[in-house]
Amino acid sequence: MNETQLKKRLSRAAVWCSVLGLVILLAGAFIATTFHRALQSLALSEFKEEASGYRTQIILQLEQDSKSLSTLAALFEQSQVLDDAHFSTDLLIANHSDTFETLGYFNAHGIGTLVNTELGMLTDVDYHTLPHAVQASLTMAYRGIPDVSRLYESDISEARLLVCAVPVYQDGNIVGVLAGSTSLTCFDEILSESASSNQNSTTYLINAQGQVLAGTTDLSSPEYQSSIFSADFFDQADLNAIEAAIAREESIFSTVRYQGVRCNILVEPVGLNNWFVLCISAVTNSNHTIYQMVITLGVTFLLLAVLILVLLVYIWRLTLHHNRTLTRMAYTDELTGADNLNRFMQNLDALQHRQQSFCMVSLNVRQFKFINELFGSSMANQLLKTIAQRVRGSMGEGEFFCREGGDLFYLVFLETDACAVKKRTTALMEDIGLHTVSTTRDYRISLYAGAYLVEYPNQEELSTELIITRSRFAIQHCRDLPSTSVHFYDTQLHNTEERENFIESHMHQALQRGEFQMYLQPQINLKDGSLGSAEALVRWVIEDGHIIFPNDFIPLFERNGFCSHLDLYMVEQAMRQIRQWMDSGIAPLPISVNQSKLLFYRPDYISTLEELLQRYQVPAQLITLEILEQLSFEQTGEPHEKLRKLRKLGFRVSMDDFGSGYASFHTLGSLEIDELKLDRSFLLEISARQSNRFALILECIVKLTKRLNITTVVEGVETVENETLIRNLNCDMGQGYLYSRPIPAEEFTQRYMTRKDQ
Repeated sequence: MNETQLKKRLSRAAVWCSVLGLVILLAGAFIATTFHRALQSLALSEFKEEASGYRTQIILQLEQDSKSLSTLAALFEQSQVLDDAHFSTDLLIANHSDTFETLGYFNAHGIGTLVNTELGMLTDVDYHTLPHAVQASLTMAYRGIPDVSRLYESDISEARLLVCAVPVYQDGNIVGVLAGSTSLTCFDEILSESASSNQNSTTYLINAQGQVLAGTTDLSSPEYQSSIFSADFFDQADLNAIEAAIAREESIFSTVRYQGVRCNILVEPVGLNNWFVLCISAVTNSNHTIYQMVITLGVTFLLLAVLILVLLVYIWRLTLHHNRTLTRMAYTDELTGADNLNRFMQNLDALQHRQQSFCMVSLNVRQFKFINELFGSSMANQLLKTIAQRVRGSMGEGEFFCREGGDLFYLVFLETDACAVKKRTTALMEDIGLHTVSTTRDYRISLYAGAYLVEYPNQEELSTELIITRSRFAIQHCRDLPSTSVHFYDTQLHNTEERENFIESHMHQALQRGEFQMYLQPQINLKDGSLGSAEALVRWVIEDGHIIFPNDFIPLFERNGFCSHLDLYMVEQAMRQIRQWMDSGIAPLPISVNQSKLLFYRPDYISTLEELLQRYQVPAQLITLEILEQLSFEQTGEPHEKLRKLRKLGFRVSMDDFGSGYASFHTLGSLEIDELKLDRSFLLEISARQSNRFALILECIVKLTKRLNITTVVEGVETVENETLIRNLNCDMGQGYLYSRPIPAEEFTQRYMTRKDQ
């Protein structure tokens, strides 16, 4: 996972965690709000019930006063004392027995009598001289409507009073008005009940202007002299809300700061004279504790959400740090600090996605294994670091490189001119070549490179793997070229690549279909010219009849390991051919079959050959297994041990191409063989140089083999002179075009093999 993908995933995780934190915060807020609303609802319910009780008692008090006046008016009407001389005395007596501050009667002409328990009696009082609030109430009573006046200041008692007025009837007609004034002290008694039941509660009776009419405080307090709207009791915002509710004659409940204390308030309309009950209750300790719990709960949820966010940020940073570390480990070459192949492939994919032209270059060090062995791994690693440093310094903007492994580097130049690429690459290799591996030995570094140009928009669509493969195809052709060579992938390499791709993609299928056919080339006995044996050679004949020769596929099979399957297949074909000869009454001929080195490391090699012998029932001595001299250089004893087992089973062992590589007499001593095949290079050297030195060497080898009881076969006999030479040197067998080219097994049988009865 690259850093961009990780950031996207972390962003999604952050969003989800933030959402979770927000949900927790909202849940806490919801719970706190719900709790708060429940408390507010409970307080409101209690306030509503309390205010409703006060409102009911106030109205009942006024109704009681009105009923008292109505009862007294009925008594006066029935007793017919309204015009009696003793009426004033009776009125005074009634005043003493009732709760009114002042009691008065006004006749139909508006002239009346006022009696007061403390001040006595006033007669001939014109009601038009009374306060306006009293006049308004009396006027309503004259109209037959009982009425309660608004609050007014009494000149007689110097108290704040209100007047109840009822009409007085006689014979069904209004003949006067009976009125009684009541002091607000009665409402104080009603509202004072809250003070006795709840010491934290204060209740007021106020009018629309905010003036306090009655309440649980001392009447001499300042709030009774002015409106609560002008007193410094509430915050301005709270006062605005209360004043607006009063103006609409609506109830309002809120939590405010009253005289510096957090309180709940309720303003409830009385429904009379535009009066309102104002209840103020300080938050008790229990409620305060509950509110503190609500606040604590909200703060807890908030801290939890913050903690989640802090942990998320920490995890984010920690993950990014670890991801950078993992990315460095996953995409960086530990030795040189350069990009590794994974990062290089990603960059190459991105470059192709943009369809930007570039040149892919593979860079290698000549004889790096030798450098490693000669100077040690420490010096070799330092060399690789130096190469990476020099390559990094040569990169332009947008260009990149990597170390694939060992001494192989891949470079991408944003350059498509072959000459320019070659110039840059050569200059880079020469710059690196100036580096001396050892301070004690003057050893100059030599490099070689393969390049592949990718040019858009005409470039065919290729995978990054194929682009790298083509640059490596090109670098393989520089191994035998001078140092600092650069080879470009071209048509010839393309054809080679296509051929190898075809071979590798069809080799297993071809083996199953039997497309690998056995050809035989005779080996002639030089003493009498008779047919002594034959060598089995493979040809790949595809379905359309086209033949692929061994030089095209054998080297590839040796690299990919398929040669071990093919060699066993050829052994089976040889045994099958011998079995056919025997079944046809033809004297069988020994057949030589090439065996690759890889076979000797297969655990089932010996058992497979034994199974083939058992299946075809042919003598093992008719099969000669040809090995290469390289097998003698193996340090492990396993190949040598298997050779001894093969000879014990009866197989003959031949060393092929002796003299073509690093042949030595040590080889003849280390391997137990039955036959030695001398490479055709001996005859070529003798014929080309006309030198007796190679002839003398060949003669010595033959004499040595005679002493070791090893049969000699000379390859590449193409002329009579070649045959005469090897016959005179006392060689045993000759093989070459002088006798025959390799031919199909059927043709070989027809040409050389005869039945015993013929």
